[in-house]
Amino acid sequence: MLATRPIEILHVGRGRAMTTLNRIFTTERLLQIIVVLAATIAMKLMS
Repeated sequence: MLATRPIEILHVGRGRAMTTLNRIFTTERLLQIIVVLAATIAMKLMS
């Protein structure tokens, strides 16, 4: 029983972390980041 407890705590902690990440990195935000990175790389290559 004691061996399974830390795993349960880790699992709950990981779930909370993923929820926070999902709030920060929405699909729209990720697309904006990708577009900005692509534009930056394109400008660097052209100069």
